[in-house]
Amino acid sequence: MTQREKQIVSLIGNGLRGDEIAVSLKISPQTVRKHRANIAQKLGFSTTVQLVSYAVTVAQSSSMSPFPHHCCNTRQT
Repeated sequence: MTQREKQIVSLIGNGLRGDEIAVSLKISPQTVRKHRANIAQKLGFSTTVQLVSYAVTVAQSSSMSPFPHHCCNTRQT
């Protein structure tokens, strides 16, 4: 995978949607879709679920959390 494709896998694994990835990387949503298709082809995936599952697994196995840090904070009273 290219560095850009690895970035996109990381962002998918961290819960970002395609439009959020586009904004984050300053690229068009169409470019994100093309990268996702290239990633899926390289990894032999035929569904979005397979790609997202892979991305979450990669994110969990790295030092990054697959979810934004603020999502699970609880308010202390």
